[in-house]
Amino acid sequence: MPLSTDDPLYAALAAEVRAFAGALPPPLPALCAPFLDELLAGPFAPIAALLPAWLCDLLPISAATARRLGAAQLFGWWYAAARDALLDGQGPPELTLGGGVALLRAVSIYGELGLPALPCWPRLARLEARAAAAYARERASQPGVGPITAAHLAPWGLELIADRAASLHFAVYAQMDLAGLTPDDSRRVAVHTALRRLVTARQLGDDAGDWLDDLRAGRLNAASAALARPLLESVGAEGASVERLAAWLTADEVFWERWWEVHAAFCEEGQAALAPFGPSRLDTLLAVEAERGVAAARAGAAWRAEARALFGA
Repeated sequence: MPLSTDDPLYAALAAEVRAFAGALPPPLPALCAPFLDELLAGPFAPIAALLPAWLCDLLPISAATARRLGAAQLFGWWYAAARDALLDGQGPPELTLGGGVALLRAVSIYGELGLPALPCWPRLARLEARAAAAYARERASQPGVGPITAAHLAPWGLELIADRAASLHFAVYAQMDLAGLTPDDSRRVAVHTALRRLVTARQLGDDAGDWLDDLRAGRLNAASAALARPLLESVGAEGASVERLAAWLTADEVFWERWWEVHAAFCEEGQAALAPFGPSRLDTLLAVEAERGVAAARAGAAWRAEARALFGA
């Protein structure tokens, strides 16, 4: 079964986040509420909140501890999403005010769980720094209204996608320690690999759906940057306009077939990493993501065919 906003645990954690925001000093509750409404109804917030509970079949901890880890993850997602929206120009600067307080709340919950005394604790700062650096590289790559150059494309790759989501992994490292895994326990590498593949596959799928809106806003994403490389080789820097790139993305079906093959491969690799441990809910998440990719590939192909027909291409 996929993660869902209808899950009772998710509803309780979302209510906790809303209550925390509502208790902040004015005018923060009014500033935070619209952003939180959209965030908590989105597709990724349930993953952030419920992943610790879903990982209990691989990394067993008490239900109460999993719930607190999930709460910390959800507060952390509030901070990360606010940062993302601000850097993309999709939200006002005031988003950082609530986001900063949310990050402090996440750290406070980690402290309540005793994580500062565990081996995972130094990873928190390192993972947040990795994510921040990835966002800085992405920010520097945006062409705006000008031509797309090799310098804009240099930061883009699968590593950038994975690094942007680095902070999501901290709660998993924490759960490994709380579950008492030894440093050489094979579940450490397997779960880390599977989660990294899942997050990257989801971002590949999201970027495949968002490339047009991103280009309209003068932003590259993983999909548009990937196709811009052969475009640059074909037409040169002077011809690598956002408009020409959009036309290529609408026309190049071979590119999109390969894109979704990579998405499927990431899901398969994640499942293969978990195979030695039998059925698990993380494996289910990867299977659901693979199915999502198949559906999105078909929908994208249909949309592009309609667009080409509309413009007589």
